[in-house]
Amino acid sequence: MTRKSGDLPSEPKLNLGRGVRAGPDRKTLLSLFDALAPRAEGATMIWKTDTHEFSATVCQRTGKPCPALAHMARALTQAISTAQPVSTQEFQVEGSSELAHCAEGCTARFRAYPDQVRVFCGTDPDVTTDMLDEFADMMFGDSFATLPAGLLTNPPCAMLEASALAHHPKADIQLHATA
Repeated sequence: MTRKSGDLPSEPKLNLGRGVRAGPDRKTLLSLFDALAPRAEGATMIWKTDTHEFSATVCQRTGKPCPALAHMARALTQAISTAQPVSTQEFQVEGSSELAHCAEGCTARFRAYPDQVRVFCGTDPDVTTDMLDEFADMMFGDSFATLPAGLLTNPPCAMLEASALAHHPKADIQLHATA
């Protein structure tokens, strides 16, 4: 007996999108990406990765979350994590960069430590990073804080804080045999 195509049940063919070589179909990947994407909740958005919790304000110029800010913060957290095995807890990186993908053309200033990364967009160059950190403490901190009204006359148009999540080594499980 000869078999014809379609006689045997077969796995349904995956609808692979461009650049997807194997695994879940494109629709599943897009829904997963959508589920993991940062969500705006009021004036801030919060999301987590395996290593960090991110909190960001909405851009005051566009009224939307800033993907360029999120990408820069992710890159900084990865760089700090990469340097961590060969650096101390006091290791710090500070600087500024143009956000290439920002439609508004913002300059972002940042300060990164192993346990915390902060990025400030659209700030005056005369404002110190310490003053911006005080403002971020007030916005992102879990305790009540205030600043004098005239201290920061032009606040950042957007800012982001990434805090390292506590590392929990997997507990050793010991099995005991009983008779």
